[in-house]
Amino acid sequence: MSSKIIFCLGMTLSFFSFLSSDTSLKLISSHYTPNSILARKSNFYPIVVSRRARYATCTGATWFHGNYLAVLNLFGKKVSVYEFNRDEKTFRCIQEFTNSDGAQFCEPTNLAASPDGKYLAITNSGASPETNLYAIDLKSHKVSPKPIMRIRAGSFVHGVRFSHDGKYLATAGWENKQQVTLYKMDQTGDRVQVKFVDKKAAQFPMMKPKGIIFTRNQRYLIVCYAFCVGHQTNAPENAMVVFRFDSDRGKILEVSDIKKFSGPFYPEDLALIHHDSEIILSNQGNDTITLYSFDPTLGKIGECLQTINGKEAALSFPHGMTVSSDEKYLVVTNFGDDKFNLYEVSDE
Repeated sequence: MSSKIIFCLGMTLSFFSFLSSDTSLKLISSHYTPNSILARKSNFYPIVVSRRARYATCTGATWFHGNYLAVLNLFGKKVSVYEFNRDEKTFRCIQEFTNSDGAQFCEPTNLAASPDGKYLAITNSGASPETNLYAIDLKSHKVSPKPIMRIRAGSFVHGVRFSHDGKYLATAGWENKQQVTLYKMDQTGDRVQVKFVDKKAAQFPMMKPKGIIFTRNQRYLIVCYAFCVGHQTNAPENAMVVFRFDSDRGKILEVSDIKKFSGPFYPEDLALIHHDSEIILSNQGNDTITLYSFDPTLGKIGECLQTINGKEAALSFPHGMTVSSDEKYLVVTNFGDDKFNLYEVSDE
C-alpha cells in the first residue's frame, strides 16, 4: 500500500492505493470534513451501534452533472458541493450551504440528485420529518440553498432515490403505515409538482427501512432494513427486500425476494454496479461494505461475492453510498471519522 497526504483549503485528503485481486473496488482517497463536529463532540449525542458509540456526521452523497458530488453532513447541518477532476482524481469544494442560508435542515439524513441534474432531494429525520427539494443550476453546478418544496412526513425519513427516468422519487421512512413512499415528479418547463402515488407499510415488526434504490430497468425497487440502532447492543435480524415495481402505473408491487442477515449487521444504504448485476451494501455493525450478486431480470439476490472490511478499505461506520453515472466511481460516507471515501469500480 502506498499513501500520500495533501493539505487543501483546511481539509486533509489522504490518498491510498489498494486493490486485492478478488475485489471490484479500489480505494483511491479519503476526504475529511473541515471543522468537523468531532472536535467538539461533547456538544452532541452519540448512538450505540453494535456496542460502539458513533456520532452522525458525514451521512450521504450523490453524484450529479457527471463530475460533481454533493455531500451531506447530519450533525454539521450542511451540504458541500465538490467538482471532481478525473485526471488527478481530486475534489475541489465549490459551495457549502447551511441553515443560515435558508436550507431548513432538521437532522438531514440522506440525499439524491435527479437524473437530469435539476433537483436535489434531502431527507430529514428530526423533529420536523420531511423531504426537501432544492433546485440545481445547470451552468454553475451549485444548489439553491432554499428548498423549492417541502414534503411532510409522519415520522423520520431516511433513504431517498430517484428512478432512472426521473419520473419518480422514493423515500424510506419510519412511519409504520407508510415506510416506503413513492411520489410522481410532474415537470412543466421549469416548474415541478411532486404527487404522492403509492406506499408500502411495514414489512417487519422490529426493523426500519434505511436505504432504497431503483434498478436501471425500473422493474424493481430494493430496500434495506435494519433493527433500530441504539435499542439493543446487537441487531437480531436485518434484511434486503426486492419489490416488483410497475413504472407505467407508479405502483410498488409484491415482494420478489428477501435476504435476511443476523448478528451485528446494520445495513444503511445500497448501490448497484456492473449494470445492476451486483448490489453493494454498507454495514455500520462491523465497518464493512458487502457485494452480492443480483439478477436484475428476475429480481433475485444471489450469493455474497465479497466483504471488504474497515481496515483495508478505510471504513468507519459506513453510511451513504453513490455510484457515478458511468459506474466508474463509488463514494461511501463514514460516520465514524467524518469523511467520504472514493473508490474506483473495476470492469466486470
